Amino acid sequence: MAGGQEFQVVITGAFSTGTPLRVRVAEYRSFQIELGGALDSRAGGEWNPEGVPWHEVPSYDEGGGGYSNLVPLVLVQREGEKLIAAARRREAEERRAAAERRQGAPPDRRGRLQGGIDGWTWSLRDLRIQLFDLGVGVVAGVYDAVAPPGASPGDAAKAVRSWSDVTRDQGGRIELPIGAAYETLARESVASFREAVAECGDGELPEPWLTPYSTVAKGTAGEAWEGERGRIKWLHPVFVLGAPDGADAAELERHAAPFRAIQSRTVEFEHGLFAPGIKRSAIVFRGDGKGERDLLDPSTPLGLTTLNWAYYALFMDIDRGLLATLDDGKWDSSASFPELEADAKRTYRAYVRVKEAKARLDSALTGLGPGQIGIWDAIADVTRFDQLVAGVESKLEVLQTIAESRVQEAAGARSRRSRNILTALTALTLVTLSVALVEHFAGSRTDDAGHLELRLLLLLLALLAAFGVYLAAAHGRPRRGRGADTQSQEKASTKPRA
Repeated sequence: MAGGQEFQVVITGAFSTGTPLRVRVAEYRSFQIELGGALDSRAGGEWNPEGVPWHEVPSYDEGGGGYSNLVPLVLVQREGEKLIAAARRREAEERRAAAERRQGAPPDRRGRLQGGIDGWTWSLRDLRIQLFDLGVGVVAGVYDAVAPPGASPGDAAKAVRSWSDVTRDQGGRIELPIGAAYETLARESVASFREAVAECGDGELPEPWLTPYSTVAKGTAGEAWEGERGRIKWLHPVFVLGAPDGADAAELERHAAPFRAIQSRTVEFEHGLFAPGIKRSAIVFRGDGKGERDLLDPSTPLGLTTLNWAYYALFMDIDRGLLATLDDGKWDSSASFPELEADAKRTYRAYVRVKEAKARLDSALTGLGPGQIGIWDAIADVTRFDQLVAGVESKLEVLQTIAESRVQEAAGARSRRSRNILTALTALTLVTLSVALVEHFAGSRTDDAGHLELRLLLLLLALLAAFGVYLAAAHGRPRRGRGADTQSQEKASTKPRA
């Protein structure tokens, strides 16, 4: 690409909504319509109640068949000319604010706050904010860009990547204009979304995943979540490039090379080449393929990228929430049996929620065609998505094991206390019975001096019998940790040897 040539950049990012929903599959369509109506009244027609089309839509690319999804990939989507105009206005305001901050900034920060936009032609063409029912959202803006004359492709790629930085100032605000504008729009969208959900009256919302983490990091959960809702987690630019109609794989690679990240992969698809990477990605279309279809369709590389961002943000939230839960000191302290049972139930519900989220993603991916699966695998490999999911499942298993073990230990302690009480009552009964028998058979009110030795002997025998019963009961109690050790030995003995 020569300096001054036009290309496209899609800047994507993810955020949390703090509003996970649980909607039955049979009720999804009606819930989307109701939610869309509530949102439409708040945002002047900027919301698409269907999000990404899914109802009776074949999952394979370009009508190639397959199954339609049971649930939507996106619950609801904010889009339209009003949103694009608002984003342009917000970005312009942020650039002016950055220019004002630059005047009083130290010399080493002035260039950063400027953003390097001078000499560029930079125009927002499309913007979409997608909200998922799992408590996360994705924002994606399509920009038409022209680099300054003389700028190399590599320099252009680095400049755009630098604008996608989400470094924050001391007040927690994103310093650079694009990220700051995105976050403002995301927070507004989340606020409207939460109001609409409350209006629909879908009942009490499940607890957000990040609540334990936010409570540990910032104090009360309510105050922490005020800052987490709509907070942009990262921004990722995807460069959209063109190549000649008959370009082979090697030529596509040459076009993508200046824009590829150091840590990246390449995968061919029907219309060109996709190079997902860390910090930035690139798509090279043969001919003018980028204009033949919607760049953000769910089966395109960009559509699958945004899907990966959504689930990556979700599992990152889950991971941090589980880690904060595991780090809670309550696991080392004693608690009542009802409290332990409540912990075990909460852990089980968390387990079910994670498995439901994973099942939702698995179902969506199963419906994709082989070409789209190849693209997803490339994205997941670069982002190490499978390792993230494995880490979440590992933490979940540990948390569930701890909760169940504490319940079992409390149940064992309760059983031992009950056995002690029953044993003591049994011994007391034997002593009482022995005294009664002595009184009945060997004593009377007129027998003041006789049979004293016999009475004492029978009483001693009763005491010995009661003590023997107690020892027998105590000898039969399972010792603490013995069952676990035995199970560990049994598992070890059944392991195959190399």
